[in-house]
Amino acid sequence: MTYARLFCTLLLTSIVTPGVASTDEETVSGIAKGVIDRGAVAGISVAVLRGNVVAFSGGFGEAEIDNHVHASATTVYRINSITKAFTAVAILQLAEHGSIRIDDHLSKYFPEYTRPGHDPTLAQMLRHTSGLTSYHGAAFDKAIRLDLSAKQWVESRNDENLYLFVPGQDWSYSNLAYDILGFAGRKNRRQGASRLLARACISGCQDERDTSV
Repeated sequence: MTYARLFCTLLLTSIVTPGVASTDEETVSGIAKGVIDRGAVAGISVAVLRGNVVAFSGGFGEAEIDNHVHASATTVYRINSITKAFTAVAILQLAEHGSIRIDDHLSKYFPEYTRPGHDPTLAQMLRHTSGLTSYHGAAFDKAIRLDLSAKQWVESRNDENLYLFVPGQDWSYSNLAYDILGFAGRKNRRQGASRLLARACISGCQDERDTSV
């Protein structure tokens, strides 16, 4: 599947045009179609809100190129590694509040994901120096089509090859490390991913009415 980096989701809370009191469907459609015509993205989902009321919503272009799936107002887009930034912020804010320590070892939370001599700290996991492997190759290409949960992804690599090197001895980008960090954050707060991210990343916004997870 080509999920490409070709996806874009727009949330238009308002469009202010001199002399125009409201935003109509034709105007929004023109903006969205213009973005697609320029080839910047393959698909866009748009919502226009007036207060708490959805004045217009719709999808333009394709949500999945290979199978020609049209984008809609309710399309869920893969944002891939953008989620790592949110996970890192959540963990660091939990640490700032004293709920978690980034120098804690992974064994404190999930001993099943450690091995003798391989027990990284959360800080090492954040910096990609944990030694934990990642997802790649033919197995990844096959599994990505199955819409697996983060837990299933991690378990798929929880074998004798879980670690590539001794923690702190090298650097290697690890999706798996960030999945486990998400588990640790949720376990600490005893809440789901959406609540954790909302509290850690969104509660600092000046106007929470303009944000959601």
